[in-house]
Amino acid sequence: MIIKWLTILGTLAVLWGFLFPGGGVHAGARRAEAKNDETQIVTAVKAFYVEYGRYPIINGSQTTKDAYYGPGPMPPSFPSTVANMGSNALLIDILRNNRSGANASTVKSLNPREIVFFDAPTVRDITHPVMGVIPNGSPNAGVYFDPWGSPYNVLINASYSGMLPNPYADAPGGAVLKTGVIAWSFGKNGALGGGPAAAHGFTSESGTAGYYYLKPGDATTPSSGDVISWQ
Repeated sequence: MIIKWLTILGTLAVLWGFLFPGGGVHAGARRAEAKNDETQIVTAVKAFYVEYGRYPIINGSQTTKDAYYGPGPMPPSFPSTVANMGSNALLIDILRNNRSGANASTVKSLNPREIVFFDAPTVRDITHPVMGVIPNGSPNAGVYFDPWGSPYNVLINASYSGMLPNPYADAPGGAVLKTGVIAWSFGKNGALGGGPAAAHGFTSESGTAGYYYLKPGDATTPSSGDVISWQ
């Protein structure tokens, strides 16, 4: 029920942005959608843990490294105790119980009770994916994209230490985050933190690459445009 209402609220926020497409309102709608998506991802991973007593990762018995899912490369602030698991497609397929895609065998193995922990819309255009999952049979199938066109980043505490490293150099919320899962979006520049656009189609931002706040030493003014689940 909670996930259903979060989906409805996120959709209403996006519709509001399109109906009243002023720059600030439209940008706000995208941020609201990204925050809603991240909340759903985090909630789904935690629900999976409650159901199975483990996190939805390929090697459910690993106890040494945390698991990063995202477009890569991993944030420079991550220690060697984080493993790069590749795109978020496998994680999202497991949470959606997608048993007809390329990850079907792994989904069946890790989610044998066939529970749908998470649902997401399909992108309208697979060549310019935003706000949804790429459908089965397409390139990059299963990858979940934010409203600006970047795959969502997810970090799971697969080491079961109860702590996660912060992906940002200025560590919003603390250098060590006491939680089991976090998610974040690169925002309008398509890169971690502020700075220049990552590629054509994205928009440069003020601030510094790798930093969430306006500049090093400023912990009061978020300017990167990134959307994070833990604040």
